[in-house]
Amino acid sequence: CRCLDCCVFGAGCGPLLHPTMNVLEKGPLVKKVWDGIKSGEAMQRKWCGFCAAHQAASMKPDDQDEAFLLTFLEAAEGDGIPLHDGPIPPEIAVTTAAAGCAKGGFNGKAAGGKAAIG
Repeated sequence: CRCLDCCVFGAGCGPLLHPTMNVLEKGPLVKKVWDGIKSGEAMQRKWCGFCAAHQAASMKPDDQDEAFLLTFLEAAEGDGIPLHDGPIPPEIAVTTAAAGCAKGGFNGKAAGGKAAIG
């Protein structure tokens, strides 16, 4: 299968981004990138590395166009994206802190009660 769920996050074919989805619609692409960012540090580092390599003005998926998002999702399945080796920017880390609260916070740090929804 070549749906984004299978290829990008290994979740198997699901209804969210199955091949029937129009990949030119920004909303589902933004959601898929945020889902990946929230899934863990490895995908956060891929996203930040991708943004840096393409000199994106913002690290927020919402600020990117459809072509940028789709290119990232396609590239994320491989090892071609240089991993970001610095700190995760707050606009990404705050969002993941909300997802990590149940696991004791992000990067082993308490979430501090602050949570943003992407």
